Amino acid sequence: MDKGASLFFALVILNVLTAALLILINTSVSQIKIAGISVDSMIAFYAADAGAERALYEIKNNQPPPSGCPPYHYEGNLENNANYKICIPDGATAHSIGTYKSVQRKIELKTD
Repeated sequence: MDKGASLFFALVILNVLTAALLILINTSVSQIKIAGISVDSMIAFYAADAGAERALYEIKNNQPPPSGCPPYHYEGNLENNANYKICIPDGATAHSIGTYKSVQRKIELKTD
């Protein structure tokens, strides 16, 4: 009878440890996914920043704006496959939108 009880308790302990391990694995996988999304978000933000910097450069150097959104509209692709779009109407607030994978981030610019 003692052998049967020992086997039963060993199986209960094994099941508890297995459940705890599965919970830890699930938590780890969730954290890894969140970290990946954070990196994508950061890359999209820096793409938006790159678009804003390009627009400011073009305005400062009085480059003629490309056709499209008057008066300034710029788009570009970066080496890391991120891209940006920016439109700056005269005397208005502009938005630079950076995109990486499925994540988009926006930077607001005030033109003075």
